[in-house]
This record gives sequence, structure tokens and C-alpha cells, in this order.
Amino acid sequence: MTNEEILKKVIEKAVRNHWNNPFEFAYYGDGKSHVYGQDLLDFVRRIIREKRYYSIIFFLSFAKAFWHYKEYWRSKDDKECWRYHQHQMLDYIQEGKNPLKYLEQFLE
Repeated sequence: MTNEEILKKVIEKAVRNHWNNPFEFAYYGDGKSHVYGQDLLDFVRRIIREKRYYSIIFFLSFAKAFWHYKEYWRSKDDKECWRYHQHQMLDYIQEGKNPLKYLEQFLE
């Protein structure tokens, strides 16, 4: 999948898992609000081009929604599985890898 396809699916999954505030990232640099969902692909293309997707994938409420289910946790205590996965994405970045590729493996 391309970065655009991954990020689009990642955002959709987080919203399905009750990410309550995707609108926080619905502002481009022009000061105008661009409503999330109206043209998600255009929104995704723009934030990838501007490298703003890091602010989404490392945002606390996003991470908690994306890794909502116990199946993504390697422990009996799933209260902070999002933290584990954020550390894994940081490791990807330090190794020169794309963190979106890390997220891709958790898409249906």
C-alpha cells in the first residue's frame, strides 16, 4: 500500500474505534477548516505532503483509539498498549523505517 492508502485506512480504523476528535487535524495552512470526511483522500494527501501525519499517529487520543483491542497487546494488562506501539514506531523511525509501514500491519 502507498503511504496515502495506509494513512487513510489508519484514520478510518481509529474513527471506527471511537476516535472522537479527528477534526483537530482538519485545518490546512490556509486558516480555513476543511471538514474531515468530506474529502478524506485530499486531506490525507496534503498532510503526507506536509509531513503532518506524525502529529496524528503520535497523538494520544488517536493511539488509544487505533489500538483499542486486546489482541494488539502482549500482556494481560491492556490499559496502555498504545504506549507500547508508539515506542515500536519510534524504533522504526530510529532505524530509518517508515512508521506508517508499522501501522499497516494492524489493518484488516
